[in-house]
Amino acid sequence: MSTRKSARTVGKDVKEKVKKDEVEKEEEVVEEKEEETKEVEAKEEKGKGKGKGKAKDKGKEKAEEPKVEQTTVTTVTTTEETTTSDERGTKRKIEEVVATTSSSSSSSGPRSDTGVYLTVTDGPAVGPNQIKIISWNVAGYKSVSGKGFADYVKKENPDILCLQETKIEEARVVKDALPPGYETFWYHAVSPNAGYSGTAIFSKTAPIKVTKGLGKKSHDDEGRAITAEFPTFFLVNTYVPNSGRGLPNLKYRVNEWDKDLLAHLKSLESKGKPVIWCGDLNVAHLDIDIKNRNPKLAGFTPEERQSFTDILNAGFVDTYRHFYPTVTGSYTFWAFMGGARGKDVGWRLDYFIVSKSIIGRIHHSFIRKTVMGSDHAPIGIILDV
Repeated sequence: MSTRKSARTVGKDVKEKVKKDEVEKEEEVVEEKEEETKEVEAKEEKGKGKGKGKAKDKGKEKAEEPKVEQTTVTTVTTTEETTTSDERGTKRKIEEVVATTSSSSSSSGPRSDTGVYLTVTDGPAVGPNQIKIISWNVAGYKSVSGKGFADYVKKENPDILCLQETKIEEARVVKDALPPGYETFWYHAVSPNAGYSGTAIFSKTAPIKVTKGLGKKSHDDEGRAITAEFPTFFLVNTYVPNSGRGLPNLKYRVNEWDKDLLAHLKSLESKGKPVIWCGDLNVAHLDIDIKNRNPKLAGFTPEERQSFTDILNAGFVDTYRHFYPTVTGSYTFWAFMGGARGKDVGWRLDYFIVSKSIIGRIHHSFIRKTVMGSDHAPIGIILDV
């Protein structure tokens, strides 16, 4: 009797393995980021020890303290050495994006100095003929619903709310518990992984049209992209795939997903309306977008950062860096464990990216850094309609 498996059985086994790897990859990257947090803590403890030693010697020998000058820069460089010509090239290209962004930044409209607003009542305010759009990776809709989600939405009062990592089928959403006044559109992963990934859009005004996916089966079984057409713009809400621990999905991420997403964005622009792209984009683009730099970590590899630069160079603008090109500590993600959020050992993984043609209509780009309920913070923009 032959022990060889049929082609159908082999295909099924491979598919199940891929799904298992996908489900585990988010847990793996969190472990990496927890290790990163421990490294930062060790460095801080080491620094404290050195400080104590200096204090003991202070009475014996008085040394002249170095003068520290404060300067405003238009480029951001890393404190760690890059080791290959490819990485150096990536670093230079990324710095060019920052310099260009800095020179074109608008100063119109009142803002905080950092774009970080601690509470909803701190602002920014929505003026006449303006709308507010919020994006938030909720790390599970069912989970965040028990942590004050409806109350936050009531206070924030966004015109449009985009959610990522909802981890729920629409049929299982308790409609009566939803924030009132919104039409909701859900896109979840296909069975048997319906409780994994997922995106949703809440809107006070019904969109003209809602499209789920990017139009390719290789991307569209996890509910990662949902597009809504409004009278004056397209809104694309995404939960970008993570490259995973050990980077098993890196090539797929940069060579397939990123390229097909860019094609989707440009296709929408060709229809005569600008694009607003938001969500958990799973990349810390610049050196200042991460607390502890490690180019081997998913989300901070040269390949992912360069791919993101390529998207921006195709005619798009990072709204937060448009207003705050050199501000540090602008994190939107912290690992749950290790006290990362309390120590502010974080990453900026969440973005609002817009077509260049619409940047003049963006008045604010901000972070709700102290809103709890998830390992991500909500972010938002205010724009003219």
